Amino acid sequence: MEKILKALRKNWIKLWLVIAVVAFTGIFSYAAFTRTNIVKRVISTDEGVGARFSSDYMKSTGVFISKVPVSSTEVAPEVHVHVFNYPYPKSSFYRNAETEYTLTARLGKLNGTTFSVLDPATLSQDEIALLNQGGYKIKYKNGNDQVFTTASLVQSFGNCIINGGSALSDDFTLTFDISEVTSETPNGYVMELVAEPVDSELPTLTGYVSVKYTTASNSGWNGVLEAPATGKTYDNYDGFNYIISGAGKGEISFKWKPYYVSINKQFLENKNIKFKINGTIITGGSAVTTAVSGLSPDADGYISIALVVDSTKANRYLVQFFKTNNQGADYMNSLGEYVPATTESDWVPSTDS
Repeated sequence: MEKILKALRKNWIKLWLVIAVVAFTGIFSYAAFTRTNIVKRVISTDEGVGARFSSDYMKSTGVFISKVPVSSTEVAPEVHVHVFNYPYPKSSFYRNAETEYTLTARLGKLNGTTFSVLDPATLSQDEIALLNQGGYKIKYKNGNDQVFTTASLVQSFGNCIINGGSALSDDFTLTFDISEVTSETPNGYVMELVAEPVDSELPTLTGYVSVKYTTASNSGWNGVLEAPATGKTYDNYDGFNYIISGAGKGEISFKWKPYYVSINKQFLENKNIKFKINGTIITGGSAVTTAVSGLSPDADGYISIALVVDSTKANRYLVQFFKTNNQGADYMNSLGEYVPATTESDWVPSTDS
């Protein structure tokens, strides 16, 4: 026993260093663990950052249906579908490796949420004649159109590749017959899209896209807070989703009180989004973050920016706001004041022909 005590007295400095390291490691692990839990306490409808394969018109879960508003009857309607190597819209979390996938498109109809590819045997002669005119087609990047006909109702694009190392995307152009927006009784055909990656760790994406005619008088955009889950209040979260959606082309302004909430920097730096700040249009990036940080609140404590929108390219945006936890904040009862819903005057339709 005396030998043990003698050894401890001789090496007491080393012993205390070991104890300090162990204690510090425990504190750091706890902080990291609790920080992870805090991050998870955000109302979330997006896929996690691990799903570095996403789309603006396809999802990995649920039935994702997009009826894209079209206000022009002069040309055949087009929808541009993007496939990203990051969890859209979180462009900072891009994939370093190359992403290879196959995209398959089928032309059909939806009955509720059930999709059925067209069956030529059940089509009328008029429907067959219209379909074989080649008005429904899909194109990968700048390649040739793949045309849907009664003999080819499924189109496939193999070996699609998105390079890694930065936030990148692929583009598919979906073209619908002009009768979908000019006829009083359009066929309402739907394109089913399935993007299947070679890497089994990435999710398979599925979406259903169609078009509908929308007059200028009933187009419009709005923004509103996403409601908390059943049994929860806004006070249970550290972050909140603000959903901006609509139809038409123009600008939609929204505002918030920076004393109580801060806007997600990743949203401001999304290169697929255009902002209008103090009358200047800026593409998403560090310049937007800098411009927003330089805004001064008005007399009521708000700062305001606008999105430049076009529903033929995107008809829904998700903006995340986070608590600042400044003195006097009441997130349970006053979040709707800190990040108010847009009003009719916040929407300015484009006057471009």
